[in-house]
Amino acid sequence: MGWRFRQFAKYTRPMESKARYLSAWDEVFFDLNDTDFGQDFGLRQNRAFLGIGFFLDSEHSLAFEVGYLNQWLSRPGDDRMYHALSLNLLLTF
Repeated sequence: MGWRFRQFAKYTRPMESKARYLSAWDEVFFDLNDTDFGQDFGLRQNRAFLGIGFFLDSEHSLAFEVGYLNQWLSRPGDDRMYHALSLNLLLTF
């Protein structure tokens, strides 16, 4: 059995229009043990996002975020880094 610690932290800052906001978040994946199926103890992955969010309703329960996502993956041999346009639909309930 593989155990993993996954931490997500997000910061938002309202813009001049209450319908828009700046969004930044980071998500870290840390494997807590070695397994026979290839999981190794240590930092496995990091995802960092920076973008703009738009509230789609007056209650601010539905939002759309668009921005830059940087994803780093620890792999045997060479590590990988991806740069992506990220589109996120968020529902708060």
